[in-house]
Amino acid sequence: MYKSNKKAWMTGEIFEEWLHWFDRQMKGRKVLLFVDNAPSHPQVNLKNVSVKFLPANTTSLCQPMDQGIIQAMKLKYRKKQLQYVISQMELKQGKSGFDLLKDISVLDAIYWVARAFKEVEISTIVKCFAKCGFQLNSVESESECTVLNDSESDEEEDDNYPIALHVMARQLFDCDFMELLNIDKEFKTCDSEMKDWDRPATELLSEMKEQVSDETSDCEDDQLQEQEDNVCSTNECLEMIEKLKKYAVAHGNENLLGTFVDAEDIITSQKLVGNTKQSKISDFFAKR
Repeated sequence: MYKSNKKAWMTGEIFEEWLHWFDRQMKGRKVLLFVDNAPSHPQVNLKNVSVKFLPANTTSLCQPMDQGIIQAMKLKYRKKQLQYVISQMELKQGKSGFDLLKDISVLDAIYWVARAFKEVEISTIVKCFAKCGFQLNSVESESECTVLNDSESDEEEDDNYPIALHVMARQLFDCDFMELLNIDKEFKTCDSEMKDWDRPATELLSEMKEQVSDETSDCEDDQLQEQEDNVCSTNECLEMIEKLKKYAVAHGNENLLGTFVDAEDIITSQKLVGNTKQSKISDFFAKR
């Protein structure tokens, strides 16, 4: 379910509508749903779902999603976002990375969020819940309750990401790639004080104080040279996948769309990891 409003905030009306939809989906079951204590989360009586609110002002302590699940998802999301910009800079050489970033649609973001969450390790989710007291076994060692550092440290370490991602993060957001996790940390998702509803969205966005670099450098041309003329290039594959994604959306085929998004993700990842030339330290000090 996708909903929007002028401020991109969760509201009581939207949340209540979602709860009733979720309750219908859970027909025939008995579900206990834990929810953050927020003004936009009203108490609703449902048939199949019992809603319980976490104690107020304790999100960092007893909200499982805040123990590392959201952090892992954000890291994967930002990776997909920057991979897309890098690949599009080759397809649309007349556009800078900053211009391509502005061209990203809400639908593109929804693709990446959905795929990023599916890629979060099950062990990460289990351990984050266990750290907050949600565990099957009453006796569990503290070492087994650790979160992101133990569960995904091998794949999420800074050094494991292509240097192109780090360079693009610095160019577009003026920060390191790992710092992108906290770039929107203080951004409100609902009106916690239930006031100032008349303020324009531009003022709310300005409060984020995101520093975006207007200067972008030309990407080094590293397009693959195919050995056979009848084999399409990586860029041609990405163009075809983009058309196939639109086809799946037009026909409302969710499974087909997911397959195309997965294929796009695999191709862009393989292109960056397997074919990007290693930059030299002198390149960063060269005159532009």
